[in-house]
Amino acid sequence: MADFLAFADIFRFSEQEFVYLACTESINYAAKILDRGVTRTLDKRLKAAERLGEPHRSRAIESPMYCFIILKTPSFNERAAHFGNAGKDEFSPEVDKIGTLLPNDSKELMRAILDSKGVPPKLQELIKLLK
Repeated sequence: MADFLAFADIFRFSEQEFVYLACTESINYAAKILDRGVTRTLDKRLKAAERLGEPHRSRAIESPMYCFIILKTPSFNERAAHFGNAGKDEFSPEVDKIGTLLPNDSKELMRAILDSKGVPPKLQELIKLLK
């Protein structure tokens, strides 16, 4: 799969959409693109935790559940790219590349992954190599 996908490429697999992040020999990391309803729910919960202050805010930002950005790329606008479970999905080589994130979304996704405490350290190492 990694032979033809690069960071921020959008692909479809098994009727779901993902953003390709990185890979090792054994793990493909991708962010799942959530629907707008789930995105709104996650965003509301994160904002509520932030309003409550500590320790709620710290627990939220360390949780894989809140590892996402809200996209502005056309066709995916107002949908979250959720990377908290990156590396846990299995993909076959038969994925369909359907686009690429806008440069601003790509930069924000990279920054969010590097700043997050809820993602696998190996993913952060791989993203650092892309900078």
